[in-house]
Amino acid sequence: MPAPRILSPAFVRSLRLLGAIVTATVTAIVPAVAVPRAAPDPLAAMLADDWNDATRAAVAERVRGLGGAACATLAGYAAAPDPRSREHAVRALDIAGCGSLGDYQPFFADHAPWVVNAVIDAVAQRGVTASWPFVLAHVDDRRRLVSDDGSWTIEDAAHRALRRLTGQPLPFDPDDPPAARDHAAAAWRAWFTAHAGEPPASWIDSGQAAARAALAGSDPAGRMAALETLALSDARGLATLRDALLRAPGEIEARLVCTPEEPPRVTEIVPCALVLRNAAARRIPMALGDAGIVLAGMAASAPDQPGQEQPREGRGSSGARGKGSAARPPTASDLRGRFVDLAPGASTTMPLSAGPVATAGRYEARATVRDLGAALPGPPGGRPDPIEATTVVRFEQ
Repeated sequence: MPAPRILSPAFVRSLRLLGAIVTATVTAIVPAVAVPRAAPDPLAAMLADDWNDATRAAVAERVRGLGGAACATLAGYAAAPDPRSREHAVRALDIAGCGSLGDYQPFFADHAPWVVNAVIDAVAQRGVTASWPFVLAHVDDRRRLVSDDGSWTIEDAAHRALRRLTGQPLPFDPDDPPAARDHAAAAWRAWFTAHAGEPPASWIDSGQAAARAALAGSDPAGRMAALETLALSDARGLATLRDALLRAPGEIEARLVCTPEEPPRVTEIVPCALVLRNAAARRIPMALGDAGIVLAGMAASAPDQPGQEQPREGRGSSGARGKGSAARPPTASDLRGRFVDLAPGASTTMPLSAGPVATAGRYEARATVRDLGAALPGPPGGRPDPIEATTVVRFEQ
């Protein structure tokens, strides 16, 4: 056998150099083959972005494009690192109409406050009654959320959701001291201990009966809880709510008071108030819209009609115009947070302001507020809507 040939180090280096030259030459001649990249998911960017009407519309369109995979796709965002993406994914589940417990369960372990709030809102909106243990766990969660829509606590959202899921008018006031709110939370736990095994349909039926009983009584907290619960139940509680808000003509007296410290100048704003008083011998519940005031200049009467004045073209106004009966009929949910419940002889005051005006003179001030209960669709009807009152204000130059 011939002896093995030993290559010299110089020869080895020459071979390595030659290989490098060949590789570089081939690389220069043969273009690199581009590997196609998957397009980024636009939904992920939408969920991570700030939300407005345009963003919501875009998300709704994207979700529709997902078809039957929408709910599972959105539930997968429970693992997203950004809490805003997780919150928006939950809200998108609601937009997509996802209504099963499994759609929301991946988010139940999430402790981010906005995610918790979104889940509570969504399961209540979609009527996911099996989610009640999650909602009940947050019935005393007092973390406060602040947004352009206002400020509220998670416990407030949880109480509202439980009322909607069960129809039960258990009293709760977010402005009560902590001890009273602890008592309200304990009442929900006791109720579920007694009724969790019953079918949800029976919850709603017993809740309607409890609401009617509360409205027949005189306890202010129980009556207000019944009104708010019926407003949350939409069509299921509409007839009961409409009957509760019935009132006869003359049971509510309206008075407009404008009290400037001295005769106002045309450039000044006059403080006014629309006062609604219960003139009946029973408690009167109402759901009130936004009050408004309009000024109309008054022309002097003709010489042969002393002491009288006739309305003329308006010269100035302040505040939003009250919504008249031609406005869109409200739904039960429009009445939420709008209730007042007046005891006999009691009144509620709605602050307003009048002015400035264009020219000096006497002006009729007309204040208007819509009775939303009177405008609910369906019989009975014919109740006064809106509520109005007038007074006269003189402006000086």
